Amino acid sequence: TLSSLIAPARTMLAVKADAYGHGLLPLARAALESGADSLAVLDVTTALAVRAAGIEAPVFAWLHGPDTDFGAAIDAHIDLGISAEWQLASIEQASRDAPARVHLKIDTGLHRNGARPEDWPALVDAAVDLARVLGGSG
Repeated sequence: TLSSLIAPARTMLAVKADAYGHGLLPLARAALESGADSLAVLDVTTALAVRAAGIEAPVFAWLHGPDTDFGAAIDAHIDLGISAEWQLASIEQASRDAPARVHLKIDTGLHRNGARPEDWPALVDAAVDLARVLGGSG
């Protein structure tokens, strides 16, 4: 119903951990079968589990630590929410044959995740520079 009401906009359902006891994978499958276009998960490890279960819909992961396997995420076509320049540097090191799809995240005031407003211009500049280096569209 929501998908039809907002068309042509698309829907993304966030599924985290065990989906409050419902199970990550059953909920992900039900969401896609019910019209969601894509899924959002907390981290790359969870995104890779979704892929390993055979789910091919777009998947977005947004919380990354220093040990995040960006190479595996890129290979699995996981979209990455990026909020810090060090994450871009890690993506550059991990880049292989497939392009990385990144979405820059800014902190809108909740202070939970995202670049601080004063760091935003440098993050955008670093992303544009990386896109040029890796042959992306910027």
